[in-house]
Amino acid sequence: MRKEIYHTLVRIIMEYACFTFDLMPSSSKKRLEAVHNKALRAIYKKDRLFGTKDLLELASETNKETRLTQLKKRNLDKAFKTKNPLICQISNEYKKFKGGRILGVRTLFCNYDHTPPVGIASDSRATIPRHKIIKFLSLSHLN
Repeated sequence: MRKEIYHTLVRIIMEYACFTFDLMPSSSKKRLEAVHNKALRAIYKKDRLFGTKDLLELASETNKETRLTQLKKRNLDKAFKTKNPLICQISNEYKKFKGGRILGVRTLFCNYDHTPPVGIASDSRATIPRHKIIKFLSLSHLN
């Protein structure tokens, strides 16, 4: 019962953060990890002396950075596979941006091989204004 509560109230919120995880300051990542570990300790009735590595193994969990990176990759792969017009257009803009200069801010596509899977066209017919794409790419409001 407690594990279901954890999955419903804690883990799901963390999984929604997968797209913004790379953009978060390290202090926020540490707080997120602390909430995660505290919830698992409550579920399994373990004190702070019980090591985090052992706790994650007991819960059959991976560390949050690994899990969220995998989720982001899976979600972006799915977006390319389904030819999501927003993601495809943003990816094309990112490639142009990235090739032209070094970005001073982290983006959604940081640490992601944004080459669409084989057989998936990355061009899109979507007509999203360039300034909105640039704003979305920079996500400066999250830093």
